[in-house]
Amino acid sequence: ITGSLYDPQKKGDVWLGRFHHIYLSAFKKSSSRQDQLNAAKTIDPRKIPPIKLDIGDFRYGKKDLGRIDLETTKRHDGVKIDTLQIQSAAYGVKLTGSWLRQADHHQRTTIIGRLILKDLGQLMQRWDITNMLAGGKGDIGYALRWKGAPYQFKLKNLNGEVRVNLEEGQIVHIGKKAQTELGIGKLLNLFSL
Repeated sequence: ITGSLYDPQKKGDVWLGRFHHIYLSAFKKSSSRQDQLNAAKTIDPRKIPPIKLDIGDFRYGKKDLGRIDLETTKRHDGVKIDTLQIQSAAYGVKLTGSWLRQADHHQRTTIIGRLILKDLGQLMQRWDITNMLAGGKGDIGYALRWKGAPYQFKLKNLNGEVRVNLEEGQIVHIGKKAQTELGIGKLLNLFSL
């Protein structure tokens, strides 16, 4: 970590962070990860101060997430995400949202935004997901909400809408194992559907 964090002396003032880079090790799959997640469940979004964060280069494990800019404001019931922008060579994200504690003491996260894909194949390779895609660009718009904190995202709890527009990508390096697993061996161009 290289940068600075301004911790205001006055409650309610904005925490300012400016970092050249932040490189974090990925969680290892172990009971300590579960312990960390359990501890995080106790975070009350109403107690999070307003934040303005600028990270020039953020990496988590082997994932190069790119440049991150985050601005939040405090609400009586939690945090409003005024803007979260992430920029890298392969993609860009821009979103707004909220993380609130409701009257029944349950938390709810809402995000509305857009993911712009400049090179889906490159992104999938960088994140060690697959090397079977080449190229691919497009955008994904979304308005999503789920019960829980932002870090408690689970597909089964997800509600909302997603709009996907992808083009100019190809499936490459498809072997027999991949053909069997995917069940789409005859599909030559992922985005021609």
